[in-house]
Amino acid sequence: MAISIKTVERLQSYFKGVVKRAEHHAQGVKEVIYPTLCLIIAYFDPNSDIEVSKDDGSQANTMWVHINGTRYVFAYEHKKSVIEIRKGSREQPALYSIDNTKTIKDLINIFEVL
Repeated sequence: MAISIKTVERLQSYFKGVVKRAEHHAQGVKEVIYPTLCLIIAYFDPNSDIEVSKDDGSQANTMWVHINGTRYVFAYEHKKSVIEIRKGSREQPALYSIDNTKTIKDLINIFEVL
């Protein structure tokens, strides 16, 4: 089940939860969380909603955004310790994998082709 993020306060709350969980369980992506979220905000279609997954009453680590008219899924993959970007749904193959080895330039290059 997904919930829409319609306010900056709600996005901030979600983001704080992601960062907190990364501190304990996702060291491999901890450093790219900040620039990735900034790029999501910069590139998402403003007439669409940002949605995040809700799992057992708490927000999980999946976000859906529309960029250039296409829906993308940003999801943390525990087994690989990466954030994967998929087109449409989690069931689709990963287009990109993001971890702490990615530079800001790498991230910008990814977003420019989405």
